[in-house]
Amino acid sequence: MKQTIVVKIGGRVVEPGGAPALARDIGSLVACGLRVVVVHGGGTQISAALAGTGREPRFIDGLRVTSPDDIALLREAMLSINAELVQRLTAANVRAVGLAGDEDNLLQAEVERHDLGLVGRITSVDGSALCVLLDNGVTPVVAAMGAGPNGTLNVNADTAAAAVATALQAEKLIVLSDVSGIYEEIGQPDTRMARPESGQLQSLLEKGALSGGMVPKVTALLAAINGGVGSVSIVDGRSPGAALRAAFGLAEGTEVVA
Repeated sequence: MKQTIVVKIGGRVVEPGGAPALARDIGSLVACGLRVVVVHGGGTQISAALAGTGREPRFIDGLRVTSPDDIALLREAMLSINAELVQRLTAANVRAVGLAGDEDNLLQAEVERHDLGLVGRITSVDGSALCVLLDNGVTPVVAAMGAGPNGTLNVNADTAAAAVATALQAEKLIVLSDVSGIYEEIGQPDTRMARPESGQLQSLLEKGALSGGMVPKVTALLAAINGGVGSVSIVDGRSPGAALRAAFGLAEGTEVVA
């Protein structure tokens, strides 16, 4: 049975210039015989779209506050990123198909917290639909949005990737971010945690030692490990070859093993 790897791509990683190299890396993983699922966010692009309408982005505990007026812009930005990624992967000889998480109940969700507005917590993943594609040599590219009871919900991409990896019981989840791992002290590169135990990360969360987007990132990491995913790596995805190195345990970053 081929190994399954889920690659989460953050919005800053797919900014102009980064997508072609990233597509080549994923193409190399597929050429190595790995089953790859891509899950992407679009934080910077969504913020830019909102700013263009005069709306100031707001975050609570690293999660974007999302109003009903924001959803259409958010979805448009996510689908644009999805289409670009599929195009780049196709150019890198990868058979890729774009999927919106809020369609066909791929990622079902419910409202996370009322103070966040239309932000969803994933309740189920249609892993069988993803497996059909993987079994046929196709790489799914999933836009992190959830199908809620009353329409689309904004879903944190780290959380979505962890849920997908858990549903597929993936051997590895690789989180390509704009940081080089998890740090015990914010802003102190020499405190990077190379191979922490899950208990150490849980302690950082409980002590409030993490801030911003690192809170949902580490929470998702722990959920994946506790859900049966073999290992999770957080690496700087802006570095060419980062996904390849992480897949084979050679990347500088943070790796947590079950």
